[in-house]
Amino acid sequence: MRYFLVIFFIVLFSYPYSYAAQESQRQRFLLARDLMSQKLYAAAYEELNEISQNYELYDYVLLNKYHCLMQIGEFKKAEEVLNILIKNYKGYPTFKEAYKNLINLIVEPDRKLKLINDYLKTYPEDKNIIFEKANILKKIDAGEAKVLFKKLFLEGGSKTILAYREIEDFVSKDELYLTALKMLKNNDFQAIELIRRLEERDSKVRYLYGLYYFKRKNYKKAIEYLNKLNFEDSEKILALCYLRSKDYENFTNLVNSFIEKKQKGIYDLVYSLAEYKRRQKEYDIANYYLNFLLKEYPERYGDTVFGLAWLNIRNGNYERAKELLESILENNEVNDKDKYY
Repeated sequence: MRYFLVIFFIVLFSYPYSYAAQESQRQRFLLARDLMSQKLYAAAYEELNEISQNYELYDYVLLNKYHCLMQIGEFKKAEEVLNILIKNYKGYPTFKEAYKNLINLIVEPDRKLKLINDYLKTYPEDKNIIFEKANILKKIDAGEAKVLFKKLFLEGGSKTILAYREIEDFVSKDELYLTALKMLKNNDFQAIELIRRLEERDSKVRYLYGLYYFKRKNYKKAIEYLNKLNFEDSEKILALCYLRSKDYENFTNLVNSFIEKKQKGIYDLVYSLAEYKRRQKEYDIANYYLNFLLKEYPERYGDTVFGLAWLNIRNGNYERAKELLESILENNEVNDKDKYY
C-alpha cells in the first residue's frame, strides 16, 4: 500500500511541474519568435539557446535557431544545427525543410551531391532537387545530367521549360507534342513555348493551339485552329467554344451533327443545348433533346429527369413535373436526393 501511495504522490507532484516547465519553454519560444519578427536575430538566438531539449517543439526551436544564425552570419553553426535536426527528427514536419536548407547551405559540389542523393532516397519525386542535381552533374557527368533533364522534361511539371532549354537538341517532335499536351491538361500555359517549336500546319499542332487558346478563354482564336479539325476531342472543344462565345447557331449545328453520327460522350453538350432551347422557350425541342439523353445515357437518369421536370415547371406543367420528381425519388440508383425533395 505504501508503495502505491509513493507512486501516486510522485505522479501528482511531477505532473504540474512538467506542465509548468513546458509552459515556461513555450513562453520563451514565443518571445524569441517575436524578436525575430523585429529582426533582432542575435537576441532571439540567445532566447532559443536557453530552451531545453525536452521542450515538445524542440525541432521548431532548432529550425528557428538556424534562421537566426544565417541572419547573423554564423553559417558553420547554422550547418551544425541543421545536422542535429536531421539526425534526431526524421519523419517530423521540420525534417524535409531542414534537409533542403542544408542542401542550399552547402557549396562544395561533392558534398552537395551526396546530400542530394541521400535526400532523394526519402523524397524521390522532389522536382526542384532533381533539377538542382542535374545542374551539378553538368560539370561532373554530362550524360547523367541529360538523362535527369530529359526525365523532368517528359513529366511536364514545373521544371519542364527549364529542363527543355538544357536539352533542346535531344528532344524529338513527338516528345515535344506529348509534353506540351500534358502541360496544357495541367493548365500550364508555358506549354506555348514548346508548341511554337512545332510545325503549325500539322493537325496535331493545330489541336494544341486550339486547346491552348480555349483554356486561355480566347474562344475566337481557338475556333480558328479547331474549325474543320477532326483530331482527338477537337470537335467537342470547338462546340464548347461556340457555346461560351454565345454562337448558338454553330453550337446547335455541331451538336446535332454529333447526334446524327451517334458520337459518344456528348451528354453535357446535348444537355447544354436543351437548356438553351428551354431558355428560348422552345419547349418541344428542349424536350426532344432531354428524351434523347434519357434513352442514350441511362446512367445519368437523375440529371436528365430533373432537366425534364424543370422544363415542365417552366412550362407550367406542374403535375407532370411532380410525377417526374417522384420518379427520381423512387429510383434506388439515384443518390443525393435532397434537391429533388
